Amino acid sequence: MSDTNSEGIRHSRSRLTRVLYAVAPSLFFLLFLELVCQWWEERDPPAVALPQLPLDFAAKEEGEVRLLFYGGSTVAGQPMPELGFGKQMKYLLQNDVDATGGKHFTLANFGMVGASSTYVIYRMAQTLAASEGDVLVVFTAHNEFLSNVELVREEYAQLLAIREQFYRFALVRRAQRYINRYYIARQPEFVEGRDLQAFDRSSPRFRGRIALYRRNIETIVDMAHAAGMPLLLCTAPTNTRDWPATRGGGGFVPSDSTYASALKKLRAHLDAERGEQALAQALQLLQDRPQDPLVMYYLGRAYYELGQFEEAYRWLEQAKELDPLPFRALNSLNDIVREQAGQDGVWVIDLDRIFRDNAPHGLPGFDLFADNCHPSPEGNFLIARALIETLQVLDLVDYDNHVGTRELGEFLKTNGFVDSEPALKVAYFLANARYAMKPPFFNFAQAKWNLEEALKLDENNWQAWANLATVSFFDDNPVIGKEQLAHAYRLRGRRFDLDDRATHPLLREALERSELGVE
Repeated sequence: MSDTNSEGIRHSRSRLTRVLYAVAPSLFFLLFLELVCQWWEERDPPAVALPQLPLDFAAKEEGEVRLLFYGGSTVAGQPMPELGFGKQMKYLLQNDVDATGGKHFTLANFGMVGASSTYVIYRMAQTLAASEGDVLVVFTAHNEFLSNVELVREEYAQLLAIREQFYRFALVRRAQRYINRYYIARQPEFVEGRDLQAFDRSSPRFRGRIALYRRNIETIVDMAHAAGMPLLLCTAPTNTRDWPATRGGGGFVPSDSTYASALKKLRAHLDAERGEQALAQALQLLQDRPQDPLVMYYLGRAYYELGQFEEAYRWLEQAKELDPLPFRALNSLNDIVREQAGQDGVWVIDLDRIFRDNAPHGLPGFDLFADNCHPSPEGNFLIARALIETLQVLDLVDYDNHVGTRELGEFLKTNGFVDSEPALKVAYFLANARYAMKPPFFNFAQAKWNLEEALKLDENNWQAWANLATVSFFDDNPVIGKEQLAHAYRLRGRRFDLDDRATHPLLREALERSELGVE
């Protein structure tokens, strides 16, 4: 029996040795690729930061107060994390606001680009128990309609957990970037935004998203109660005055040439400050298309230019609320947040109201926003100040003087957001321009403004010239576009990589449109 057992053990070891010899080369090859991808990622970091992994917390120090931030891209700091409200809060808490009782603050930011309230619940479930947090800050509402996929909360959490396990490996992250760049970003449905489905306000699908948001907010409140942490729950402000509604069908221009021509004339009237002509044309177009939010937007803009601000407010609000792709927080979502006020341990920070109170005629625009929903440095300052004022109510900070614009100026100067050191400002304007022109927005007018601002600071920036050429081609100015593109080419000194959507999102399509070819 002993000899039989020994023989079996030898056979087992022999099989294991053969298996190891068989798989070892593959394992070493994968390890080599992983190390190469890690090296590559250090030199070419992703444009969008991945979730914070692993989710580890150091032991809490004496007097430390931990603030935990959850939400989407605004919490993450888009379009420029160096200027986000989290960074501004940290600066103010270190320099201009005194903590009570010798406390000091640590800020843990779990914001993620594109994250919805369902993601917030998933991330809170991962972190609350281990964090030893003291205050929760939740800012979510802009991404509730971002995905076409309908998933129940449990399925979503399972998929995220699996994804994040795989995304620990640089090899997987690099492969995903390659697929995004050379496959997905080349698909017409992706480029023109046709893969996005408009939301009919009377549909069960739309009502289901509103109901899901209500359940998620109630769950977030319950989780905060269970953790014994005060919850600072924020409404979400939006750019109502200066951001047009999207075209539900996607694409660069409306398929109806008559409609496209009328919109172009409307924009021309507004650009030339011909408010009366713009108003007359918008009213006429609205008769033919009474439910068109894009026409409502231009009608509101015409009233605004004419100083009829109540009518402007009415139509611009309707345009935002009826946007086929509601990527700006709807009033109904903010109302759900406001309903949580008065609950024990919940402080509602009505940022939507704060932004309206600080905007001309209650209509926030590019004075407080970088794009449709991400705040400008000034907008982020309003958020930081509102949160610090609530911390004072919680007796965590103590300051006598109202935090004013001087502190914002000092923060921007300290962080290099000044004309004398243009690098960060140029990057900011370029990021805004790329966002504005990408699908489904195709907001070429705002992209052009940002690009021209970037060129005022750096006239030799080839990226700005290449994107400005893109805008010119889509604005039917091919002669100017060719000159701008030639200048960009001379500055760069080599051919463009037309698959580099992160740098020039629509250059390939602009060249095709101009019949210049793509080679």
